[in-house]
Amino acid sequence: MGACAEPSEGVGRVLGVFWALPFVCVTVTRAQNGAADPVLDWARSHVFTVSSVEPGSPSTDLQPFKRLIGDARVIAFGEPDHGIHEFQSFRNRLFQFLVEEMGVTAIAAETGYSESVAVDDYVNGKGELTPAIVGSVFSWSAGTPYADNRALIDWIRSYNARPSTKRKIHFYGLDLTGGRGGRFTQTRLAVDAALAYVAAVDSVQARALSARIMPSMPRFISGSYDSLTITDQNALTAAIDDLVGLFERRQAKWSAKTSPGAYDRAYHEAIVVRQLNANFRAASGESNPQAQREIAMAQNLRWVLEREGPQSRVLVFAANWHVSKGPMTSDRWGTSLGEHLHSIFGKDFVSIAGAYYRGESTGASDELSAPDSGSVAAMMSRLGERRVVLPLGDVPNSGPVADWFRSSRAVEAGRIDSMTVNDAFNAVVFIATVHPASTQ
Repeated sequence: MGACAEPSEGVGRVLGVFWALPFVCVTVTRAQNGAADPVLDWARSHVFTVSSVEPGSPSTDLQPFKRLIGDARVIAFGEPDHGIHEFQSFRNRLFQFLVEEMGVTAIAAETGYSESVAVDDYVNGKGELTPAIVGSVFSWSAGTPYADNRALIDWIRSYNARPSTKRKIHFYGLDLTGGRGGRFTQTRLAVDAALAYVAAVDSVQARALSARIMPSMPRFISGSYDSLTITDQNALTAAIDDLVGLFERRQAKWSAKTSPGAYDRAYHEAIVVRQLNANFRAASGESNPQAQREIAMAQNLRWVLEREGPQSRVLVFAANWHVSKGPMTSDRWGTSLGEHLHSIFGKDFVSIAGAYYRGESTGASDELSAPDSGSVAAMMSRLGERRVVLPLGDVPNSGPVADWFRSSRAVEAGRIDSMTVNDAFNAVVFIATVHPASTQ
């Protein structure tokens, strides 16, 4: 048995109390009962370490991502909670590497499409950076202006302003407009944007559509839509369909009046309004609104790729469950975004999960629960490393290692249900101790 050592970053802070990480046997290859641990042995022989989560570090340690990702056009990086500094910061570092060394041309985040428009304008040299814009990088975090998100959009703007930059980077929101703390309460952003464009190019049509749509807007939010009668829901659905249809029929004329880019953005606002309506109708009909949300995000990513062109590559950043290529055991939320993307893109889609062992978050809960003893995160914590990446493409086809990864287990600390891990992800980025993301 080898010598025991403490991870060099062995001090954390949880609930205001400082504690030291327990000693970890870095070279131990035995389970507690003295038997060999083939899963731990296999993981130790396949992981690669990450020197830092902070951008600006030399990219030498990130080079193995080139083999992991290959030529995939869509690369997803999942986070276990929306308010963890280490995953937001590593996202920034990984994105810079992907842009500068692997030809990635855009980032698409788990935030509302309408909210992302101002972010994309800013990174392309238009407008000023406000707390509202920073907060909109992740609208599901209730508009929290995280410092790491500001650093992301500042870096993109700086990169786009370089004289040597041949292709500007774009920022997209994949999600339905108006999500705040688990509910869609700011949906008017998409409706107003679509109707404002119509008003600028055809005021008569805008007035007619507004008369049909706007009376229902006070209830076009989570929890209120089902108070509309079925007759009113059907009338609103028909009006929204007519709005989308009008955009499609007038594409050539309206694009010429404004610009193809302005038309494209406004048309997609109308598409998002239709997606929101489908989500609300699913909820009011006791169907699965989450499944509608995942379908919408997949549709929106396809639009992003069409807009970016055939030579584009995109980083998707969202919660782990959204980017999982395989179903959860319970399947309580239906088919995920990642499952849709895997079906569409096959090997052209690579998904990487994020996992931690302990720490804090400024997201859904302040204290992050420890992972289940049978989870991937718990297993990786026994490696005794602060930051490692475990590729899953070489998991054996048979034997105890194959059986362990094929069995249903959690990746992280209870934030998502169990799944067949190597069907769900191509790799796991493990960070032993995490801290709250700071705000502006």
